[in-house]
Amino acid sequence: MHAILSGFAEYYSSNLSAESKKGMAQKAKSGGTHGVAPIGYLNTLARIDGREVKGVALDPERAPHILWAFRTYATGDWSISMLRDALEDRGLKSRVTQRYRGTPLSDAQVHRR
Repeated sequence: MHAILSGFAEYYSSNLSAESKKGMAQKAKSGGTHGVAPIGYLNTLARIDGREVKGVALDPERAPHILWAFRTYATGDWSISMLRDALEDRGLKSRVTQRYRGTPLSDAQVHRR
């Protein structure tokens, strides 16, 4: 009985993974994106042929800071913590949502971006 239930669970997990990948690929082919846009971008919603397509666009407020951060870090003269402090001085904060207020980025957030 255990082997049969284990087989069902394995099939379900494999099928769910395949369907998720297929859905994300189809969404990308149709011009959409999944998930929350990274800092420096904004999520967008457009109607194309009567259906909603989610996408991303540059965030005019945060994108220049992110571009500066990438170029500055590429010089090799800056550490993540130095970059974090400079971004805080420039006024870059995380996105404001219903749950969270915009706060300065942490070392981990700067490193991830």
